[in-house]
Amino acid sequence: MFFGLSKSVLKLSLILFGLLLAGFVSCDTRENFREANLKETNDSGEKRTVSLTIEFPDNRPHFERAFLWQDGMTVFDLLSQASQSDDELTIDSTGKKSTRFIRSIAGIENKGGVDHNWIFYVNGELAKASCGVLVVKPEDRVLWKFGEYR
Repeated sequence: MFFGLSKSVLKLSLILFGLLLAGFVSCDTRENFREANLKETNDSGEKRTVSLTIEFPDNRPHFERAFLWQDGMTVFDLLSQASQSDDELTIDSTGKKSTRFIRSIAGIENKGGVDHNWIFYVNGELAKASCGVLVVKPEDRVLWKFGEYR
């Protein structure tokens, strides 16, 4: 016996200690990997960005701008930053996170149903999640269009 502990208690203690130690090492490795891949700058020191384009259905020019990427940034966060940077780009939305729904952009309201509505694409692909939960990555291109959902 070691320190008055039976062999089975000692073995269990060593196993638990090993698992605990392995968990700390694993977490540290994952955090280092995550931090290395989520830097705000690339290897050249350039700021990492996400681009946003809004195509309006009327004759006004498209809104096009790049914004600094931030860890955990959603499509809605990006749209909100755009709204804060341009007084004419008002956003009306409802819901939170997975139920976030854009009702209007710059005063142009959704028509509802199968008619024209605000739809967004990430890197050319129609989004399959709410703008409130879809997280963007550096260099992503987000496009909002007013059209029919197909």
